[in-house]
Formats: sequence, C-alpha cells, structure tokens
Amino acid sequence: MQVSLSGIASILSYEEIILTAYDDGYGILTIGAGHTGKAGTPKPKKGMKIDLVEAFNIFRQDLEKFARQVRSEIDVALSQNQFDALVSWHFNTGKIWDSTLTKRLNTGDYNSVSEEMARWKFAQGKLSNGLVNRRKHEIAIFASGDYGERPVVVRQSKGAKVKTLSPAEIAVLMGDVPDTDEEKTIEQLLANPKSKLLPQYRPRQSEALSRQTMELYEHLIPIEDRNESVSVLGVRGYYENSLGKKGANDRGLYDDAIFIIEPDGVHNFNANTDPSRFRKGIAQLKARQALRYIPGPHGYNRKNGPYPAFRQDSECTVNRDGTGEDTGIFWINLHRGGLTGTSSAGCQTIPPHQWNEFRTLLNTLLERYGQETFQYVLLDEADVPDEVPGAISVTAPKTIPVSSKIQPDMPTGDIAMPTKDTTEVMNVLQEALELAARIRSLRTGADIDRAALGKGAIGDGKVDLNDAFAVLAALSGDGKTDPADLLRGAKKLTPINGVLGQTVGKLLNGKKTGIGLIGLVATSLVSIFAPELNLVGNAAQTAVEVAPTVFSKASDAATTLFGGTFAWGVLGKVEKWYHHLKAAR
Repeated sequence: MQVSLSGIASILSYEEIILTAYDDGYGILTIGAGHTGKAGTPKPKKGMKIDLVEAFNIFRQDLEKFARQVRSEIDVALSQNQFDALVSWHFNTGKIWDSTLTKRLNTGDYNSVSEEMARWKFAQGKLSNGLVNRRKHEIAIFASGDYGERPVVVRQSKGAKVKTLSPAEIAVLMGDVPDTDEEKTIEQLLANPKSKLLPQYRPRQSEALSRQTMELYEHLIPIEDRNESVSVLGVRGYYENSLGKKGANDRGLYDDAIFIIEPDGVHNFNANTDPSRFRKGIAQLKARQALRYIPGPHGYNRKNGPYPAFRQDSECTVNRDGTGEDTGIFWINLHRGGLTGTSSAGCQTIPPHQWNEFRTLLNTLLERYGQETFQYVLLDEADVPDEVPGAISVTAPKTIPVSSKIQPDMPTGDIAMPTKDTTEVMNVLQEALELAARIRSLRTGADIDRAALGKGAIGDGKVDLNDAFAVLAALSGDGKTDPADLLRGAKKLTPINGVLGQTVGKLLNGKKTGIGLIGLVATSLVSIFAPELNLVGNAAQTAVEVAPTVFSKASDAATTLFGGTFAWGVLGKVEKWYHHLKAAR
C-alpha cells in the first residue's frame, strides 16, 4: 500500500515547499519540502531550482521510507485512510517501532489509535498547540477518512512571497495514482506483431556462471562496495543470435539480460540496456562499467507523476549517438519498460510483466541485507565466459584486453584470469549432506533434522578436507569422521557396484563416494589456490602464462572423473539401502 495523493497533501500541509536550494541555518543545502542530500537523490546544489511537480514527487520519494516502516511494523489490515494517518503520525514522531499505539493496534484494537495519537502533543516537554491540531487532523483521517482542506504553502525561494495550493488544486496538478501495466500478460506483449519485443524464454544462464562473471569483473566496483550481499549484473546482447538481427544487439527489443545476485540464489530477468531508437545525442550506457542505484521514482515529468523504480546514484559513462563519450549523472535509471516498445531514452528497462516481480524482489533483498543501494555491472555478451554444460565449474574466463584505465588491483596485458567459485564446491557438499539425511530418514523412519544440515565444518564458510570428512561421516550414518571406517565394503555386491565386474567392484566397494568427494574437494582447492601457490617458482615468463591454462584443463578433467565416481558411489548406496529394505520385508 502506498500513501494516497490526499495523504501526501495532508502531510505537506504541515511543511513548507521552497523551490530554490537554501541553507537550512546549519550549513545543509535543502530544497523542496525539507529535502537534503542525506535523504537521497537529487542532491541539492547551490542555485538549484525545481518546479512544483518535481518538489511534490521528491517528497513522495522521501516519504516512502516512512511508509515502508509502517507496512513492516503493523500486522493488522488497514484501509487507505488508516494507513495515510499512521504514516503522517510516524513521519512526525518516528515512533512506529516502540509505541503503545503500535502494540495495541497489532492486537486488533483499532479504537485505541485515536487515544494513543492524542497523547503525542508535547514538544520538549511543553504542550504544543500545533501538535494538538495535527493530532486532531490525523485522528479524523484515521477514523473517518476526513482529510480536511488544509492548504500547502509554496515559496519560490527562502523568504519569498507565499503561495498556497488547496488539496483540490494539488489533485489537478498531480493527477491520479499513476497507471501501471504490471498486470498485462506476456501474451499481450508477444501478440504485438509489429515489435516482437521479447524472447520466448528467460535467460538460461546458470547461477555458477553469473557468480563467476560478477567475480571476474569485481574490479569495476569500488573497493568499499565489493562485499555487499546484493548486486545486479546486466548482459547486453544476450539474445543477439536468437532475437532481432543475427549477431547484432538491436535497439527497441528486450534482447538483453539482467541477473539479481544474492547469497541465496541468482534470479534471471529479460531486459533492455539500450535506447529504444537511434537519435543524435541520445545516451547509451557504456558496457564494462559499474554504477550505483538507489530505490526512487522514475518519470518526474509524466502526466500522472513518477512511479517507483531505481535511480542512478553515481556517475557513469555513456556513448552519445554522433557526439562521443560523456561522463556524469544523466539519470540512466532502471525502470519498467513498455508493451509496444522498450520505453528507454538510455535507461535500463525490464518488460512490464516481469517488472513487479523484479522491483519487489530487489527491494525485499535490499531491506533483508541492510543495503540502501546496490552496484549494477553492465557487460557485453562477449565478456561472459563460456560455460561447460553439466560441469560443476565453468571454463576459465576469456582474456581481458588492456584498458586505458588500469585498475590498481587488475593485472595488465592480455592475460587470462582463472577463477573458481568456492560456492559451487560448498553446494555439492551441502547437497550430499541433504541426500544422506534423506536416506537415513527413509531407513530409520525418523524425521530429517534440517537444523543439523550445514553445521560443523560445512558451516564455517571455508572449503577444505574437513568438509569432505564431515560429509563422508554423514553418508556413513555413524557420526564418525574417520574415513577409514568408510572404506569397508559389503560382502555381496549389488548390480550397480558390480557393474565393472566383481574384482573391480570389490576393490572400490564402499570407497567410491569417499574417493569422489575427497577428489572433488582436493581438485577445487588446487584450482582455487594454485595461482597463489606460485608452483612455477621463478621459471620463465612463458611457463607463467601457460600455467593457468594447464591448471584449468586438468581441473576440468579431474572434476568430471571424481564427479562421476561420487555419483556412482551415491547410486550404489541407494541401491544397497533398497535391497536392505527388500530383505527386511
């Protein structure tokens, strides 16, 4: 639920809108209804001027933080007028978290709100007539939806002549709540025979490849922001061979991809990262760069006002049609696209039927991990490493050409930079634990102890042989970490364990799962840490350049071998369990 137009006007009636930036008396530049740079974009600058519509919408943007807090703290259902009244009260008092009002309302005691609101009428310990009147206004809004007719005060500059606007005049100025086409279906989008804007499926890039790609280009992100939990990756030209012209990144199509990357997963969306058309001076965001975004409105000049989106919050570099590069803040925002076009004059856009999911998910993740902003990295499709289908890891990334702006932590020259995502190894180990728990549950009839999954060595965030032993112990079902106990074979081979004959089968019986897991972990550790081990010592430069390729190929081959051995061992254990149950019956 958002604050209504009437609710915003009623709150603004207790403020004062000043359309030229001014010093608030404490050295802080302020504009509009008390907006400062600390509240978000736009950052007031000396001599800056805005119009009334923009001032109103900047306030709507600033108010959203308080609306979000009310939505978070109030557990009972609210009508629009009740929600507006609570946001107004919280905007003034900041007490939605720890007040008796919140506690009583959350029990379903709606009648107590008027009484509790009326108590907040003191300023610095003294009764304030202004606060008494404000509380009466908020109580009337909450109880009966009576917003009153209080005017909004507007000045062109600090100390200038006052102009007042009535709520009715504001309604005419701002229009109704912005129309959205978020409910429009994908069929409507694809049914447009003229545009054919959208591919038939979402990007199929794997989570591992998205994470590796972001890690590979992490040097584009400012050092202080590299440890953030939530980031977004854009890939321009993702569908360049399946949508639009062959081998081309077309404009006016959703032929690009955007991936939300967070600790618990990667979420794939169709996207557009180009202007909708070619026009002299129009800006196209330059690829292979990172910029910061912050939740905020897009479309200040729209007839019905802006709608929630993500606004540019750091400088970026763009290529302008026919005029060359330009660097600065140009409001290259990330927002909802259109049905008959991508609706971009340079912004990054999401198809309308995916936009609500994208925005809600990203806002939820930012709140969950305590982030106010996120880093967006835009790459070309050719920058993304190749992926090996079915492998645990992806191939070594492509070489990175020398840039005119060398990052201090980035090697120079045309040298490949192999990386290995430890998350993949930990995922394999975690899946093995879950499988073991399921097998034990089926065998013993006990419930799966999900709380125990991922504890101990697995939960320490590091990948080493302790993790392998922990998983081996879990698979054995005896709680021991001694791998020797896991190398004892069964007296009689099952068909899967004996597939290579009795001699080989007995030799490997009881050992395949352990061999496979230890091999996978060891291979991963070598792949991760080999570049730091300086195994080539002071050998010739040629050997140094060849080493990463050798390690990569050896790692891929070993991963396939040990992965197959591990899978064979797990299947054998499942088969033994099946035969055990069958014999018991």
